[in-house]
Amino acid sequence: FYFKGGVTWPNAVMSWIINYSGTPSNRDYYGIDTSWYSGVSWTRPVLDAEDKTMQDSFAGRGNVVHVSGDYVEIEGLEIKNHRLNSSAKDLLCAYSGIGIWQANDVIVTNCYIHDWVVHSDETFKWGGIYAYNSSNTTARNCLVEGDQSIDPIHTSDSRSPVHSGSGITRIHNIIDCEIAYTSQGIFSPGSLVDGCLIRDGGRSHTRSEHENAIYVFGGNNSVKTVRNTTIHNWTEGTTLYISPVWSSANGTIYVYNNIIYDCGPMSIQIEEEGGNSSNDGEVYIYNNTVESIRYINRHSNPGIDTVDIRNNLLLRPQKLLIESSDIVHLITSPNVEMTTAEAESNGISQSNLFEPSSKVLSLFNSGDDLSFAFSTDFKGNERTGQWDIGAYEYTGSESGSPPNAPGNLTIANNP
Repeated sequence: FYFKGGVTWPNAVMSWIINYSGTPSNRDYYGIDTSWYSGVSWTRPVLDAEDKTMQDSFAGRGNVVHVSGDYVEIEGLEIKNHRLNSSAKDLLCAYSGIGIWQANDVIVTNCYIHDWVVHSDETFKWGGIYAYNSSNTTARNCLVEGDQSIDPIHTSDSRSPVHSGSGITRIHNIIDCEIAYTSQGIFSPGSLVDGCLIRDGGRSHTRSEHENAIYVFGGNNSVKTVRNTTIHNWTEGTTLYISPVWSSANGTIYVYNNIIYDCGPMSIQIEEEGGNSSNDGEVYIYNNTVESIRYINRHSNPGIDTVDIRNNLLLRPQKLLIESSDIVHLITSPNVEMTTAEAESNGISQSNLFEPSSKVLSLFNSGDDLSFAFSTDFKGNERTGQWDIGAYEYTGSESGSPPNAPGNLTIANNP
């Protein structure tokens, strides 16, 4: 099914329910043809929910687009102004731009979802793209920008602006997406977060809620990865919250080549919440450029089996805090700590996304070789030999190129 460019679809046709399935070789496609449009040039087709409840709110669970078929692809849509009602707070996979309900192998690509409207004092874990009890789902190259307004009781919150909703929830693979103006950026990714930009969020109007750019749980015998992602201006809460043993899971979580700056009290926090006596769970935090990393046990649970924190550049006072003594295998070196002034004096600045402008001796060839886990840096450059500290591998000349030998010399005898 193709949506004509430049056409706006009204609330009266929503929820748009997709319950047909494609096949691995022939997906059921709902998207765009940029040569077919109304107006002088192509623009996205728009699904405008008009701040109204969906007409078929039960079957579609209040989602603008509701997918329950397998092997479906949705591409190029703009979805806006959907209403988040208070009755949704305990309803799974509801009141989102795109909801995926018990469906497998669904792809959402190049969609723009924005300006949902909140009509209660609840912070929802939905709003953008949400999957429930689904496998192998993917969101790629999507832009999700959060709530337009919060009515009726928080419009004068002294911390204005305040946010609500989650950008992307329980999607398996989240690749090259941008998320802004939400209280949760990514909630419970299924497998991979790669190449994303998450910014200008947190500040939930319900103060008891988590306010994380990424909240990642472990799963039984699962491996989850957060890599090559930039997070900035996440104003409150822990920016990247890692819980590998939630619900007695024994998950493995890798976090590498990420850049986090100008965020709340802690860049990366590891917690033992939900663990059991078997001390399961593994966390590997490698080659990030962040402000701070903290391991904390606030719940008197058994320690995580393995916590390995290496090759990180840390740019805030009290940067690496380990507040538990019962980790079975703990590695916290090498890492490098710098103040902002020290970083700037070494050519490491926010204006260049903290990439060193020249070789920094304390970072260059100062890390461990971690090629058993990955082999490239934040920009995709190969890491070779003894690795550098931080998200970047320095690729310039180690000591400058030697001058070329002069040519056409004439040798004359001394008189």
